[in-house]
Amino acid sequence: MKVGIDVGYGYLKVVDDSYQCSKFPSVATKAVEFPGLEANYGRYLFEYDGQRHFIGNAAHNARTKYLRTAYEKDRLNSEVYKHLFLCGIGSAMKRDGSVEVVAGLPVNYFKTNREDIEKFQGIHKMKINGVDLEIDITRIRCVPQPYGSYVKLLENNPEMKDQLVLICDIGFRTSDFLLVDHNRVLPQSLSIDFGWGDAAKEIVGWVNEHTDVTYNLNQVDKLLENGYVYRGNKMAVDPAFVDATQEELFDNIWNRLKEEFQDYSTFEQIVFTGGTTERLKPYIEGIKMGSVTTGTDLQYANVIGFRKILDVML
Repeated sequence: MKVGIDVGYGYLKVVDDSYQCSKFPSVATKAVEFPGLEANYGRYLFEYDGQRHFIGNAAHNARTKYLRTAYEKDRLNSEVYKHLFLCGIGSAMKRDGSVEVVAGLPVNYFKTNREDIEKFQGIHKMKINGVDLEIDITRIRCVPQPYGSYVKLLENNPEMKDQLVLICDIGFRTSDFLLVDHNRVLPQSLSIDFGWGDAAKEIVGWVNEHTDVTYNLNQVDKLLENGYVYRGNKMAVDPAFVDATQEELFDNIWNRLKEEFQDYSTFEQIVFTGGTTERLKPYIEGIKMGSVTTGTDLQYANVIGFRKILDVML
């Protein structure tokens, strides 16, 4: 089997052998002891090496302290990160067997920590929602996260192989700039510490000032979709505030791009991707440059590209 995976700061995204995509929040809590009732929490109850965690939506539903949250930076060498990674692989496989994996890291982490992902190779016995699973990770290749979007874009834009292209992947905690010249990734590629999480902090802070309930960063998507509760009444987050906050985020990212790549106007294509790009499209479209576009399948572009890499690996 072949699987592409991205353990993001906001969501873990995974693509299975048949290119089916799924995601769940990158959070975990200790599993409470209610034998026989754990299924009520949803996906996933994850058991590995004597430890039991609620992961993803189940962690949200448990309403207990997160072991790792979407905004924490130092996760890569933690046991919880490993459990998120294995739960993602196991959820995609659904049965015993061997698997080859391509995983992504933010550009700066890729430069310094890619070997940390490779240590997950080997046989792992786990239980997901009560089902025993044994997987053998026979090979892991780690790539910079935006490289997945680049590979996916090549499918319908083969001319990119002969161009100077900048892929801008806007994530939760970081945004990644991958500069590719005639199919060569250039060392100027880097990560910056601007992402959707910065806007989310402002939005959640605004909500917490207008209600008696304390919300956290991991709830921002639901707040924007469903509103918040104030004294028993459902209220909407002020759309003007959300718009201004998102516009400020994009301006920060765009200004940093121009600062880091002062010759950006010579790039043949500048492509924005990542789940946050969907929210920022109106501001991206306001850039009056024909070379600036957005990708497709924005939520899953990176992991789809990771999965495609496995089809050409020898």
